[in-house]
Amino acid sequence: MHNLKHQLTHVVRESLRPGQDKHAQKGKRKPQDGRIYSYSTFDDRKKIVEEFGTWVQNQHPEIKLAIEIDTCTVQEYLDQKAKCGCKQDTLDTYRSNLRSLAREIESVYGTTKIEIAKIERPKAVDPAPIRTSKGMDDDDFKRLVDSYRHPTDAGRCALLLSRAAGLRVAGCCWVLKEDIELKDDMAIVHVREKGGRYRDVQIKDPQKIEILKELYEQTAPRQHIVHRRDGRKIKVKSVMASVRRKKDKLGLRGKYFYQGNHALRKSWAQDEYDGFRKDHGKAETIQHVNVQLGHGVYREEAMAARYVSNMH
Repeated sequence: MHNLKHQLTHVVRESLRPGQDKHAQKGKRKPQDGRIYSYSTFDDRKKIVEEFGTWVQNQHPEIKLAIEIDTCTVQEYLDQKAKCGCKQDTLDTYRSNLRSLAREIESVYGTTKIEIAKIERPKAVDPAPIRTSKGMDDDDFKRLVDSYRHPTDAGRCALLLSRAAGLRVAGCCWVLKEDIELKDDMAIVHVREKGGRYRDVQIKDPQKIEILKELYEQTAPRQHIVHRRDGRKIKVKSVMASVRRKKDKLGLRGKYFYQGNHALRKSWAQDEYDGFRKDHGKAETIQHVNVQLGHGVYREEAMAARYVSNMH
């Protein structure tokens, strides 16, 4: 029999469904069976589960099987992470992934002792600042972009693409030159999003169109807009690390806290809201912004409020 850590890793692997759209799967499966639809989510969950498995093996050697892990064990682990100084956002991520793990254990092995509803939210000793809808200031954006020496540096291109099209970092890394369609009064960016879904983002702002033209012209055919120096595809985490280093050097890390390119998505969302709101109602504008952000019309107004600070 494999050790506990291997069992938990196996459970995560069995739950991976790459290429499927999680939204399309709603109603087709039981809500309690855990599924993973992207490799980025898989990597993050696998890392957390391996750490949790090692902790259980060390602290509770009597637990030999994944199905023997109970609610108290999970809660003890989360409380211990809180005492170690984890921020609230990190604790919430751990809790969310372990709740999903419980669903996955039940899906793979048919049973679990973990009662998801009874896993309490751990409280951080030193609560972190609350995320807001604050976007990145234009001056800070310019400082970040200008901090890169070469126009094709991956971090610079990702910042520009996020500002012009409101994309996530992962979305930026998938965009090829041919995915940018330039027209007389509009630009269309074809984006590959979470779960392998594709969507189109329409850009009508002249300044943002100019940014896309610059990125288009400096990129070789069939090459990703955001790429390594040798022209090959770059990893999302490498781009995020690059931007993070620049923020640290410019003293912007604390100003935007967790937000990197996401702060640019929020700036873009506010611009999109303001432009669309001129000729449409508030409810219709909220739906439009959510769709353009890649969230979908099912999101409530509260989600838009996390991206749009001035909802007039």
